[in-house]
Amino acid sequence: MNILKLRLLSVTFAVISSFFLGGGFSSQTWASGEQKSNSIDHSNPVRIATLKSISIDNSSVVFSVKSHGCTNKEDFRLLLDGPELIVLRLKPDLCRKMPEWKQFNLQLNDPELKDWDALYIGNPLNWRS
Repeated sequence: MNILKLRLLSVTFAVISSFFLGGGFSSQTWASGEQKSNSIDHSNPVRIATLKSISIDNSSVVFSVKSHGCTNKEDFRLLLDGPELIVLRLKPDLCRKMPEWKQFNLQLNDPELKDWDALYIGNPLNWRS
């Protein structure tokens, strides 16, 4: 098994186990600074988003994901796990439009950011069109 698949499996396991062992995201905060709550639709699995591009500055993250017409900014959350930043997709896009890459901007206000000189992206990147 190559290292990329192994890394993706370990991050996926961490996200899934946090639901089962931690009772959901009820008492933690997202990397955007907002409180995690049990308002996440648990009938749809939380997934690590596949990105086309990502850009980070001091206060926000801009990323591109594939959309079939029903993808909204509210469908994503940023998770900071140590120096690793992960874009999570909370709701799948079930529409049937022709897919296109859509860009979103999320705020990055986690107080733990000051502890890290560099961030690592935990999402797979799609390098093909």
